[in-house]
Amino acid sequence: MVGSPYLLGNQFTIADFYVIFVFAYLSQTPEFEKITAQTPKVRTWWEQTSQIPNVKKVLAG
Repeated sequence: MVGSPYLLGNQFTIADFYVIFVFAYLSQTPEFEKITAQTPKVRTWWEQTSQIPNVKKVLAG
């Protein structure tokens, strides 16, 4: 993630899509803040990725 907005580079890939579901679950736990505070780039990835319109639709459904 060094210098790129997504897990494997500058494009949204299946790797990002797969991890979204893990983060969707994790974000509902009390440990989420503590875990992501230790990994600010991953936290930024989640904040940005979860706002993509199609991702928002998937998470809402």
